[in-house]
Amino acid sequence: QDRAEQKRTLEHDLRQRHDHEQAELNARRAQEELELELLEKRQATEETHKKALLDLRAEEWTKLQEADADLTAILVAQERNPDKLIRLENDNQAPLHLHEAI
Repeated sequence: QDRAEQKRTLEHDLRQRHDHEQAELNARRAQEELELELLEKRQATEETHKKALLDLRAEEWTKLQEADADLTAILVAQERNPDKLIRLENDNQAPLHLHEAI
């Protein structure tokens, strides 16, 4: 009778432990699914934002091109820290020879 009671007690404890671990596992799984869903939504939002920015930039360049703007000059002007700046002025129309130091 004592052994049967001990067996029932052990089985009950094991069942409770199993149920508790299963509940924790389910909670973790649900949390991970929510985090994945949030990450996917964030990525979708970022992609939408990037596409919108690209569309705006394309529209801007199209309007500038339609206005016969010098797109190269605009790009150079927008670059705040150019790698180098070379300005050549040749008033006397003499031949000019230039070597870039490496």
